[in-house]
Amino acid sequence: HVERVQRLETEALENIAKRAKAERIIDDTQFKTRADGMMSLASGSSKKIDGVKDSIQSRMDGNRNILGTSFLMDMAEDKNPGIMKVFTSDAVGRETAQAVHELAGGKISGDKFSTEAQHIAKAVNNVNKAEILMYKKAGADIHDLDGHVFHQGHDADAIRNAGFDKWAQDIVPLLDHDKTFFKDFYEVNPEKYMREVYENIVSGKGSIPQSEAADQFVKIIGTPANMARKAEMGKKLFFKDGYSQYDYNKEYGKKEFNQQVFSTISSTGRNTAMMEKMGTNPKATWERLQAGMTDADKQRMRNVMSVMDGSTSRPGDSPAASIGQFISVGLDLAKMGKSVTSHFSMPMQRAAAMRVNGGNYLSHFAESLTSLMENIPAENKMEVLRLTGINADAYLGKVAADVYSGEAGKAGTMAKAHEMLYKLNGMTRFIEANRSAFGQTSASELGQAAKTSYANLDPGLGRTLARYGIDPVRWDVARLAVEDSKRGPMLGFGGIRDVPNERVLEVMGKAGMIPEGTSAKMATKMAEDLKFDTQQQLAGYYSDRTDAAMAKPGIREKALLLHKGTLPDTVSGQAWRLFMKYKAFPMTMTTRWGNMIANELIAEQSMAGKVGLITGIASSSLALGYLGHATSELMLNKSLPDPLNPDTWMKCAIKGGVL
Repeated sequence: HVERVQRLETEALENIAKRAKAERIIDDTQFKTRADGMMSLASGSSKKIDGVKDSIQSRMDGNRNILGTSFLMDMAEDKNPGIMKVFTSDAVGRETAQAVHELAGGKISGDKFSTEAQHIAKAVNNVNKAEILMYKKAGADIHDLDGHVFHQGHDADAIRNAGFDKWAQDIVPLLDHDKTFFKDFYEVNPEKYMREVYENIVSGKGSIPQSEAADQFVKIIGTPANMARKAEMGKKLFFKDGYSQYDYNKEYGKKEFNQQVFSTISSTGRNTAMMEKMGTNPKATWERLQAGMTDADKQRMRNVMSVMDGSTSRPGDSPAASIGQFISVGLDLAKMGKSVTSHFSMPMQRAAAMRVNGGNYLSHFAESLTSLMENIPAENKMEVLRLTGINADAYLGKVAADVYSGEAGKAGTMAKAHEMLYKLNGMTRFIEANRSAFGQTSASELGQAAKTSYANLDPGLGRTLARYGIDPVRWDVARLAVEDSKRGPMLGFGGIRDVPNERVLEVMGKAGMIPEGTSAKMATKMAEDLKFDTQQQLAGYYSDRTDAAMAKPGIREKALLLHKGTLPDTVSGQAWRLFMKYKAFPMTMTTRWGNMIANELIAEQSMAGKVGLITGIASSSLALGYLGHATSELMLNKSLPDPLNPDTWMKCAIKGGVL
C-alpha cells in the first residue's frame, strides 16, 4: 500500500511536469492565441520551435506504426506462407488464444498447438509486450501480464439480454478465482463483485467495480480516474486460460479474437500518445489548458479532444449511421473513376515535403515523378515498411478488410465494398506507390545524412529534425541503426531497438547524461528508454512527413472541418460527414501543406529563393492539375480542356492544389 501511494505521488509530479511542458509550447510567442498553441500540441505546427512537430498526432501515428509494423513483419508470408489467411479466417483462433496465454506466462507446450497457431501467437504476444512497454513509458504502472491474451470487451446488449443469473453462471466457471476475487491482500465477496461488474457493463460504466480496494487509494489522494488506472486495471476479470477467454468472448464479447489485435494497436497508439504529452489524465489536462479562453475557442478545443480520444471515429450502430455509410459507399462508387485523378498532385506534394529538408524543389519534383514510374519490388516495399512504418496502415487495412468481410451484416458489407472500390479505381495502387516511393527516398535521405554529425547537417534537415524533438543525442543514437541496402545506406526506426545498449551508453556518456555512481542496471534502463524514445520520435517523423506529403486529414482537419465534434451514430453527424466528404483533400492541402510552404517561404533568406520556390510549386501543380482535370473530362467522354480558356486553368489550380 505504501509503495502504491508513493507511485501515485511520483505520477502526480510527472503529470505536473508534462502539463508545464505543454504550457511552455502553447504559450510560445509565435502563436497568436493559446488555442493556436493547443492546436499545435495536438497536431503539430511548421513554426520554428524545437519539438513542435513531436505532437500528439505524430506520436499516435508513430506508436500505431511501431505496433502495426511489428505485427506485419512477424506475420510476413515469407516466414510462413498463407499465415495471414489463417489469421483472418480465425480458423485456429481458439488454440491461438491458448498459445498466447501460455506464451505470456513464460512457457508454451509447442507439441499441442499447430504451427500456424504458434506463429500467430508469437506475433500477438509481441504486440502485447510492445503495448505494455508503451504504457509503462507513458506513466502507467502496468506489469507484464501473466497469461494475458487480449483486453476483454463486453457486449452490453448480449449480457443484458442474458440477465445476471445466466451471465454469472456462464462466466464464473471460466475465471481464475484467486486473481479475480483476491484484491489488495483481502478477498472480496464473489457474488457482490460480479453483480457490480454486471451493473457497470449494462449501464455503460465499464466492467470494473469502483467501490473495491483496487480504487480506494486513487480516491484518497483525489486523483480522478485516468488512462493509467484503466490500463493497470484492464484485467479485473482474470480468465483461467486462453480457451476460457476465447469461449466467453464468442458469447459475450464485442469483437472476434483476430479483431482484438487491430483494436489493441489503435487504442494503444491513441492512449499512450495522449498520456505521454498530457499525463495520465489527458482530458483533465486539456481542460485546464483552456483557462481564460473564449467560449468559441473552448468549443474548438472540445472538438479536438473528441477526435483525439476517438469519439468521432467510433463506428455507429444507429439507423442514421447505417444509412449514411451506405450512401457514402454509393457516392464513392458513383465517383469511382474520377476520384483517383484528385490525387495526381501527390508528386508535387512529395517534392515540397522533401524540399523542407533542404535541396532544390525541382530536382525533388523530378525524382518524385521518376520514382512513381518505378515498379518497386515487393521486398523493397517490405523493407520500407520495416524501417519507416510507411504503408503500415494500408497493409493493416487490407488485413482488417479480410477479417471483417467474413462478418454478416453492416461491418462485413462495408469492408467488402470499400476494398472492392479502391481496387477497381486504382486508388490503392496509386497511393501505395506514392507512399512506398516517398518512404524509400526518405529512408535513403536520412541514411546518407547519418554519415554527418548533427552540427553539420543540412540546415533544412537539422531544422526539421529539431521540430520532432530529435536532438544531437537522439540523432547519434539513430545513426547507430543505419542499414545497408541495394539503394545504399537507409535509416528508419525499425532497427533502433536492436542497437546494443553498450553503444548507446557510449553516446550518453559523451553527452554527460549518466550521473556518477549510476548502477549498471539503472544505466541499462536509461539506454533502453533513450532507444525507445528515439524510435518513437523517428516513427512520428516518418508518419507525419508522409501525411504532409500525401495530404492526409489529421486531428486539426477532422476537429475543425470534417467532423466538428459530431458523432457518427447521429443524424447530424452523418449529414455533416456526407456534406464534407469530397472537401477533405482541398481543405487538408490548405491547412497542412499550405502552412508548411508558407513557413518555408518565411525561412528562405533570399528573394531569388522565394521566387524560385513559388514558381516551381505553382508550375508543377498547374501541370499536374491539368493532367487530372483532362483525365476526368475524358472519363466523362468529353473533349480535352481548352488550354487557352482562363476557366480551365482556374480548375487546374483547384485540382492541383494551388487553390
